[in-house]
Amino acid sequence: MQRPASPSAVNGPLNVLGTGTVEERRAQIEHEETVARAERRRQLEAQRSNLSPARERINLWERLHALHLPRNAGHKLLEVIARETELTVADIQQEQLRRNAGKAAITV
Repeated sequence: MQRPASPSAVNGPLNVLGTGTVEERRAQIEHEETVARAERRRQLEAQRSNLSPARERINLWERLHALHLPRNAGHKLLEVIARETELTVADIQQEQLRRNAGKAAITV
């Protein structure tokens, strides 16, 4: 009795998902990485854009770096955030005050 041919023998090498060839999957991954890099570049540009308000730039910085804005007005990270968002430290501190005021209003 003859064994049935394996899918890879019939269709060529399979990728992890079981469809298409390894080369097709590699091309798909490369495309996805290219799209992800382009999106990150776009987000970094928006983070520095003077067309975006300070609040949006800071929110975007937090998402891109998976960090929260420090609560301490003298925190060293404020200088980094200011440089990367092209805001002033005073702009960052103003956002801190706005957020802290919102939290104080909720707890009252």
